Amino acid sequence: DRCRIRASGDADAKGSLVTTREAARAAVREQHALGYDCIKVYNDLDPDVYDAIVAAAREHGLRVVGHVAYAKGLDGVL
Repeated sequence: DRCRIRASGDADAKGSLVTTREAARAAVREQHALGYDCIKVYNDLDPDVYDAIVAAAREHGLRVVGHVAYAKGLDGVL
């Protein structure tokens, strides 16, 4: 069996800490402009910020990958 690794961009790149819907949308636009393939999220996101990231990523044709936001739960992100 083989292991697959999907790279999304520069391994040394720093992420963006976003706490508002507006900042989330701006961060996604910036990552898209830099040529990244996807947006990685973590589990401590506010549900409104998570939703803004997903919406902005869809607008730019980017996938959202990473952790399930605790505040959304698995049912809230599927």
